[in-house]
Amino acid sequence: MPSHPYIKGTRVWLPDPQEAWSAGEITAVDTPSDADSTPADDVYVTLRIKQEQNPDLEIVHSFPLSVLVAAGQNQLVPSANAASPSTAGSNSGAGALVGKDQDGKPIILPPLRNPPLLEQTDDLANLSNLNEPSVLHAISTRYDMHLPYTYSGIVLVALNPFSPLNIYGQDMINQYAGKKKGELEPHLFAIAEEALDYMRRGNGSGGKDNTGAGDQTIIVSGESGAGKTVSAKFILRYFASVEDPSKPATSQRKRLKASGSSVADDWNHRRGRRRNERNREADLGE
Repeated sequence: MPSHPYIKGTRVWLPDPQEAWSAGEITAVDTPSDADSTPADDVYVTLRIKQEQNPDLEIVHSFPLSVLVAAGQNQLVPSANAASPSTAGSNSGAGALVGKDQDGKPIILPPLRNPPLLEQTDDLANLSNLNEPSVLHAISTRYDMHLPYTYSGIVLVALNPFSPLNIYGQDMINQYAGKKKGELEPHLFAIAEEALDYMRRGNGSGGKDNTGAGDQTIIVSGESGAGKTVSAKFILRYFASVEDPSKPATSQRKRLKASGSSVADDWNHRRGRRRNERNREADLGE
């Protein structure tokens, strides 16, 4: 019989109406005795799962053996869209992820959890099982540890802590100065230092030189209230306060102080101009 990852002891994620996802573990796998002589599409394997939050409750799901095997070969990725009754009879694409619960209702294949060691990884690209609940759990776990930043490859995922954190002072700026991304905990300053390092190695004429350095762009995006403006201010603070480890501290400090004033002046000028434009538009509307 073909093998698959959904065996006894496998840790999975279960849809939860309150928390979106809840942790579970497969306690038993029931496979028909004639599975070896029956086409995999016609064999239904029953998974018995217990929730960590409610271990006395047993959840029973059944899936075609072909679906479990394909999931083990990374041919299928569990999707919330697969839980639609209209796809329950399909054996291809998202529909192939649909099994049935003890009441016969369609249910998606439970996404696999990651080893405990990876559940608080500082880079989501390190997750062995990269799926929605695992990503949310890793970010949430770090957030509970007062670590609002997590890498996702070259992207920095930031959560608004909604409380003061002592991770933006000059001491922290000095820690990230000259450090490569990944040497320290994920942080806005690590992104700023990486961009600054590329700019320092540029040829000074704009664009890119042979080293790939030159002009840099940092895109800060997110929903309203996510902390975009504050993040941009911290990045500018880093540019205006950090010292180049390869330059004399005194001359570097003078240069950065001057450039920092210029950056701040330009920021305030643009902000004031936008405010004046909005006021004029309001006057015209009246």
